[in-house]
This record gives sequence, structure tokens and C-alpha cells, in this order.
Amino acid sequence: MEVFLGRQLAKTDKAVRAEFDARLSEAGGSLTTWIVLRSAGESTSQRELADRMGVEGPTLVRHIDRLEREGLIERHRDPLDRRVTRIVVTVAGQQMLAQLAVVAAEMDANVRAALGDDAYAGLMAGLQRLHAYAGCLAEERKAHAAAH
Repeated sequence: MEVFLGRQLAKTDKAVRAEFDARLSEAGGSLTTWIVLRSAGESTSQRELADRMGVEGPTLVRHIDRLEREGLIERHRDPLDRRVTRIVVTVAGQQMLAQLAVVAAEMDANVRAALGDDAYAGLMAGLQRLHAYAGCLAEERKAHAAAH
């Protein structure tokens, strides 16, 4: 049976994501915690954060609610535009991010060792090109749909 690239990417994503999430869990976090804390930066708006993560605002809200309960982030109204909610990583969130960054670096080192430096670099370059190409295809599809 022929395996298509998209299917192999999905299977690989699922396996690598599960292992990464298990390791992050052992460190007291999760993949979502890692992604939100890493993407938040300093005083990021909730909308900017959703865009950076590639998720819809309502999807992000439940994660932000949880991280706020855990004391890892805080929400603040923007003083210049009260409609905007700013997400700020707390000191505890920065500490958690540092812990999870160690796990991420270890996971990355394991993957690099499994593939070898040349294959790792080639895979990264190929995945970045594929991601950009998929973005172009999505834009073309949207433009085509809007024209009809």
C-alpha cells in the first residue's frame, strides 16, 4: 500500500507530539503550556497570541483560563484600548517556561541524534518550505473562493 507524504507527516506528528507531551508532562507542563508560554512574549494581546499559535480565539481562551488558574499567566486590559486583553507571563510562568525549554532542548537533541546532523538540517529546511507552500495554497484557495 502506498503511503502519501501527508499521511506520513500526520503519523509522525502524532508520534512525536505524544512523546514530547509526555516528557513535558513529567516536567509539570504540557505541549499547550509550552506553546502558549513560548508564544506569549511580553504583554501580547490575546488576538496576537491566537494568531501566533494558529488557533481561533475561542480555542485559546480555555487554555488561557487554565494557565491563569495555575498562576502562569495574567490577563490585563490594555490601558489604551480596553477592548484588548493583554497576556502577561508571570514569574512562575517564566520559571515553568525555563523548565520546559530544557525538556524541549533535550527532545530536539534526541531527534537530531536519531537523524544525524545532515538529515536533521535537510528535514528542517524541507518542512519550512512545505509549511510556506501550504500557506500559499491556502491563500490561493481563499482567493479563488472569494472570486466565485
